[in-house]
Amino acid sequence: MLDETKIDAFVVKNPDYYRAKWQRFQENSDAVLSFNLAALFGQSFWLAYRKLYLPLFALIGLALVYGFAYALLLIDNQELLTANESLIYGVNLSVIIVLTALPALFGNYWYWRKFRRTEQRSVSRHPDTEAQKRYLQSKGGTNATGVVALILILLVPFMWVSYQATRIVDTEGFMFDTKGPLTLEEVKTNLMDKMDKPFQEIRREFIYTEIEERAQAAGDPETLDPTTIELLPSEHWESVGAFGRRLVLAQAILTKALFVCAQQND
Repeated sequence: MLDETKIDAFVVKNPDYYRAKWQRFQENSDAVLSFNLAALFGQSFWLAYRKLYLPLFALIGLALVYGFAYALLLIDNQELLTANESLIYGVNLSVIIVLTALPALFGNYWYWRKFRRTEQRSVSRHPDTEAQKRYLQSKGGTNATGVVALILILLVPFMWVSYQATRIVDTEGFMFDTKGPLTLEEVKTNLMDKMDKPFQEIRREFIYTEIEERAQAAGDPETLDPTTIELLPSEHWESVGAFGRRLVLAQAILTKALFVCAQQND
């Protein structure tokens, strides 16, 4: 039989709800599922509020691993993601549903297990019943400060993932990786593939080589001196923005590569 006074001491807020839920776990050792509406909406914040730190860190770890993996995949395999948009959406939705369901379905059981472990420690450490209740109260209760701390902690990876997502800029059909030197893939995707007349194989390889060499020589559009590159609008370079600088540099490099290629064929 559960000691209701100990449950009151441990839970502090809304003990009647947990007494009813935990009685089922007490009577049936195989029971683990029990729906908790507060955990459904509160998620990790509910876990922090109830001091369930082990499942809290486990869920955050799973979410971060998936978030970082997705961000890295987004950066390195944009074409793969675009081609499998429906699949990626389905995977993302499935992960969200699972992470949402876990606290809602197992939260009461996790809380019950913590209560039982804490109660056992209180008995082993304190022979006096009142001392046991004080111990339970110190280890249980709620932690509003933990919720605030969790919000601040989660802001860091969220801002990192958001920043990585913004590194891919798509404006009016153009897509550029907004960091580092211009790449051949950027020029091909944004300019060459949009041209009406395809290039002959031998000319195409020559142009590719010219583009790569000139892009590497130019370096990062954010730090280059526009006066050192032909066809760049040096007077308005700063005002066109990061996206504009990459686009204009790509146009200038492609134009110069085509010009050199034409001279080679003459």
